[in-house]
Amino acid sequence: MAGGALTRYFAGNLGVDVLQLMVRSSVMRISPVEGGPDVSACNQDMGYRKRLDGGYTIANAFRSYHDLTPDNIRLFARFLPALKSQIGSLKLGLNARFFEELRRPRRWPLDRPTVFETVRTLDPAPNQAFNAAALAEFRSIFPTLAQLRVEQA
Repeated sequence: MAGGALTRYFAGNLGVDVLQLMVRSSVMRISPVEGGPDVSACNQDMGYRKRLDGGYTIANAFRSYHDLTPDNIRLFARFLPALKSQIGSLKLGLNARFFEELRRPRRWPLDRPTVFETVRTLDPAPNQAFNAAALAEFRSIFPTLAQLRVEQA
């Protein structure tokens, strides 16, 4: 199944329980620069990969944001070992998404429109604080790349 972040909903409608929770990780793209590293690498604070255009994709390597949802309650015991392994790198938040997913039907007739027809892709806003920290780390490791600029966060 190629349902991406919504696989649990698609499969659940067919009676298949897929163990999946959604997390948000943010990346940014910086402009092409001369003299940058050719290899991809990461450390505790940042990961980067050179793109074909000479720019870089940069992300906070081991930090992600997770919106708390009803599935967190449903699957808590099954994901507890994973949660313990991510303590310190996972930021949790309770917001409107909890209530949106609480109202979302878990089953629906296959001949009726669903939320998936109106929301074709998930495109949440990037976590600017995570991106800023990753960019600061990249700049501290490669101070000669002062001319770089963020193209898209």
